[in-house]
Amino acid sequence: MIHNNTEAHVAFFYLVDPVVNFGDVRSTPTASPKFTTGLTSILFIATISLMLMIRLQRTGRKNEATFRVVLTDSKNGPKSGKFLEILGNYNPKAKAFSVNAEKVKHWISKGAKASDTIHNFLVKEKIVEGKKRNVLSKKSPTKKRKELKAA
Repeated sequence: MIHNNTEAHVAFFYLVDPVVNFGDVRSTPTASPKFTTGLTSILFIATISLMLMIRLQRTGRKNEATFRVVLTDSKNGPKSGKFLEILGNYNPKAKAFSVNAEKVKHWISKGAKASDTIHNFLVKEKIVEGKKRNVLSKKSPTKKRKELKAA
């Protein structure tokens, strides 16, 4: 469980090249060099920032879609199955949307972004204040046949 969603601390261990000790080669002409393999490990702590998203994840059978409302990294694809936490569910056939409002508000306060569809659901349920976002494609409007024939 990540306690701070915008930063995850990751530790990297690097093995430094072995220390080579040739000893005193001048003392005996047939002496072979001595190698001591003293591997030294160095710990690097890096901070990786995560962009967390609250989005829908499709579940259910073919032609019977149901969706989970999940918290996931924005780089994970919607069909990857990877998520950090389940926040609710949505059944489009029954038009039932249920979400844990307390957890959603907590993660949004920590910096998680909601997808456009989830944002619209949250505004509709009055969990989040704001205007609904346009989720339709931004194509140009289609022309009618009569307009095409006249042109």
